[in-house]
Amino acid sequence: MPVVVSEVLLRAPSARVFERSASLFLVDPRGAVHRLDGDSAGLARAVLSILETAKTRDELFASLAELVGGPVEPVSVVDELLSLLKATGAVLAQRRDARPVATSEASRTRSGLRVVLCVTGAVQSVHTPWLVSLLLGEGHDVRVVMTRDARRFCRREGLEALTHNPVCVSLWDAGPYGVAPHIRLAEWAELVLVAPASATTIARIAAGSCEEPVSAVCVATRAPVVLAPSMNVAMVEAPAVRRNLEQLCEDGFIVVHPTSGHEVALAPTERAAMRGTMPAPVDFVALLRAIISTAPARRDASTDNAVAAGWDARYAPDAEPRPWESDALDEGAEAALDRAIASDPVADVRVARRGLRVLDLGCGTGTVARHLSSRGCAVTAIDIAASAVAHARAREGGERVRWIVGDALVATLDGRFDVVHDRALLHVLAPSEQRAYARRVTQWLADGGSLVLTAHDEGAPAELGTTRFDPRAVLDLFGDALVLDSVERASMRGPDGRAVSSRRYVLRKRAPR
Repeated sequence: MPVVVSEVLLRAPSARVFERSASLFLVDPRGAVHRLDGDSAGLARAVLSILETAKTRDELFASLAELVGGPVEPVSVVDELLSLLKATGAVLAQRRDARPVATSEASRTRSGLRVVLCVTGAVQSVHTPWLVSLLLGEGHDVRVVMTRDARRFCRREGLEALTHNPVCVSLWDAGPYGVAPHIRLAEWAELVLVAPASATTIARIAAGSCEEPVSAVCVATRAPVVLAPSMNVAMVEAPAVRRNLEQLCEDGFIVVHPTSGHEVALAPTERAAMRGTMPAPVDFVALLRAIISTAPARRDASTDNAVAAGWDARYAPDAEPRPWESDALDEGAEAALDRAIASDPVADVRVARRGLRVLDLGCGTGTVARHLSSRGCAVTAIDIAASAVAHARAREGGERVRWIVGDALVATLDGRFDVVHDRALLHVLAPSEQRAYARRVTQWLADGGSLVLTAHDEGAPAELGTTRFDPRAVLDLFGDALVLDSVERASMRGPDGRAVSSRRYVLRKRAPR
């Protein structure tokens, strides 16, 4: 079989070759074994050695001629051997003008992602050192977070030796990550992997629980999160686990389908292949390449800083007059908040407000936060602009509100809220961040709690650069987690002081079934 002249040949990094006595054996992808003896085995050893460095066919023949001290005859013998080596996967061939095959050296120097690998108490965590080695080979910078149960199957010290980085095993590690290491790692990550993901950890993440470092990282990060469930098939098929995985998919998490494996809960002589295990590390890393090519990117720190600085300047004391700002609530806003607060339409709203926990997102100078606080609500208000929060805190009534300077997509907030209020935060987020927003709002809301959302609609000028929402887009964003109680036309002041077409939504979080 002739070899294409334009081909470049290279020994495969994962070539399956072994020797016994004077014989050389090649194992093809189907598991079939091909045996070479005598001169054929010697020629194969020489070819594989030469092709540790990529060469064309002519370059290979030149190297063989130099090795034996003369022309290689007959040529057909070498060509037949090359065909066998390619068929068994021991040698890779690609066009000269194609992208080069990655060698181990290329993998070490290739720029990868900042990856946080979260390891749980699923038995597949025994393969974690192998998975870490493969991720490092792909060029990724890896940090490892472990649950307590994960340490039953692999050692922290071994993973630290592999990664040259400390392993996080506690929310309060007194290590180089400092206080609250889960927040440091969540902010650092460009990709978070939960591999393997036990049923317990899946439940924690779905519920927004931050009681241990793995789930806390997954809840706090804005990076794409990949979950690789691994458990007994009976657990995979349990309604509660299916429900949690469906919820996580709706929340924007990436869920890898389990594959077949052997259940170690059974005695070795009783084991049979059954679905439920995480893919083997080699297969998982191959899937990961495709996931990375399709997943939305994390917003990096320089962008975060630029966004914060931009809003900070807009609320600075010496900034131009802010025509969009008002000490009065938007028309209809108080009635919408009352509908959110009182689940019973005839309830006394004044009574219902007392002690109600409210979160005000993108609070600006705090008009809504102060209004609700003055009526008895326990209000937490957050804005990315420190200047806006400072102004809000200094105004009359500001002392009764808990003010936070920070990005709502990554901030850590305690407990659940009865009402979440958002006037104009969602529509300024990039489309890739809106799913993270929906996931966080859903996690913050108590069961039966309400979101009061005001966002630009299709009538808003395109030059404002905001996302224009209609009711269908809002419902699609939150999936089945929230139901729509009401929607009405609204308006907000724009940068030039004129009204901008908007809608105000009251959505309620479904109670558990």
